[in-house]
Amino acid sequence: MSLRLLKLLFITLTAALLSNAVHAQLLVGDGVVVKFDQDAELVLRTVVEMQGKADFTSIKDGAIGGITAPGVPQIGDWKGVRLERDVEWRRSYNHIGELVYPFDRSQISYATHGVTVKSNDVPLRFATFSKNGVAIRVIDGYQPRFSELVILDNQVGIQSNASEPNLTLSEIASNTPFGAENQTPSATPLTKLFARQSWWGNASGPMDPLDNPNGSGDKVSAGVDYSGYLNKLPLINCAVNPNMPPPWITSATSIELVLRCRNASEVRLSEQANFEGVTFTPISSTRLFTLSPGFNEKRIYAQFRGAAGQLRTESVLIRRQLLRGIGINTEMENNQVIVTDRLVKLNGVASGQAPIASLTFHLNGQVVGTDSNPPFSVTIDTSSFPNGTYVVRATAVDTEGYSDTGPPLLLSPYLTIARPYNDDVPPVISDLKFNNQ
Repeated sequence: MSLRLLKLLFITLTAALLSNAVHAQLLVGDGVVVKFDQDAELVLRTVVEMQGKADFTSIKDGAIGGITAPGVPQIGDWKGVRLERDVEWRRSYNHIGELVYPFDRSQISYATHGVTVKSNDVPLRFATFSKNGVAIRVIDGYQPRFSELVILDNQVGIQSNASEPNLTLSEIASNTPFGAENQTPSATPLTKLFARQSWWGNASGPMDPLDNPNGSGDKVSAGVDYSGYLNKLPLINCAVNPNMPPPWITSATSIELVLRCRNASEVRLSEQANFEGVTFTPISSTRLFTLSPGFNEKRIYAQFRGAAGQLRTESVLIRRQLLRGIGINTEMENNQVIVTDRLVKLNGVASGQAPIASLTFHLNGQVVGTDSNPPFSVTIDTSSFPNGTYVVRATAVDTEGYSDTGPPLLLSPYLTIARPYNDDVPPVISDLKFNNQ
C-alpha cells in the first residue's frame, strides 16, 4: 500500500492523524503543498520518498497554494510531522539528475512541533522551518544528524530531551525564547545538543548567559555545544547542474546551468578551479556558460559569494561530445576467420551536428584508408597483414573540423586472419657433427 501525493497544487488534511502504516510508502511529488487543519498530524513510520520540494503548513496559510480556509495562520494550527524509529529515507533523483532526500528544500510552518524525530536515520538537510512552536524536537535518546537547515522565526529552533542531535552549517535566527534548548542538560549519562558551525543571527554568536554573555544571537540553554559558531551567514544548499536530464552529454558550444545557493548574491563560473581572470556577477537561477573547445570531459566550477564576502565552490562534470552514432560494419560476420588472402570491404556510417566530411578506418589503430564521399567505405587486402585479430574502428571528421572515433572498443567489430602455414618445402639440414666430429 502507498500514499501518493503527486503533481498536486495542494491537499488539505483535516483528519486528526495521517500515518503511513507498516509496509506502506509515502511518495510526494515535486511542488506539492500539504495543508493541515487543527490537530492534524503526519506520522511517518516506514518508506518515505519525495521527488522534490514540498510545503507542509496550516490550512489557513494563503501565502502558499492560495486561500483554502478563512483566518490568519498561527503557530500551533496543526501538530506537525513525526518521524518514527523505523522510518526509511528513500532517495530519488529530480528531472536534472540531482539526488533528492525527503524534505530537501521543503518548508514546514505553523505547527506545534515542526518535526519530531525518534530515529537516527533521518538526515534532514536543506529544509526550512518557520513560525513553529518548536522547529525540530529530538526525543527518546536518538542521535540524528542534520545539516544546512534554515530555522527562522520559531519559538524554539531545535530542542532535545535525553537525546543528542547533531546540527551543522545551519542558519538559526529570530527564534524566541531559544535558538537551541537542551531540556536535559544534567541527565545521566550526560547528553549534549550539538549545534556547531552555525549562524545564530549575529556575528557575536548565540547568547549564552554563562559562556558567551555578550553574544547577541539567539539564546541557547545549558548543555548546548555551539562551538565554531559562524560570524557570517552561511551559504546553504549550493549547487550547479546542467539544465537537462542525465547523462550530462552535449554537443553544443554552450550549456545552460541551474544555479542555487541561499544567501549568495554573486557567482562566477569557470572550467579552472582557480577562476583566473573570471569576475563575479549577480547570481541568477540559470546561466548560459560557454564551453572550452574540444570534445572531452569538462568540470565546471561555480563559486558563490555572499554580501559579507563568504565563499563556497561547487562543481559538476559534463562531457562535450559532438559526433554520435558512429558504427562500423564489414562484409562478413563479426570475427569470421580469413584463411585465404582476399579483398575485404569495410563500410562505415557516422552522424553529427554538422555534415560528415570524411571517415578514416583503422585496424588495431593503424590507418588503412580514408573515404570523403558517403556512403563511406574502404577496401583492404588481407595479404598486407600478418596473421592475427584486428579491431576495426573509424574516425569521423565533420565539415567544421571536429572529430570523434568509434564505436567503443567493446562494441567494435574485428577480423581474424589465420592463414595455414605452408609446409610443402622440406627443411635443409647441413653441417652436422656427431661427438664433435
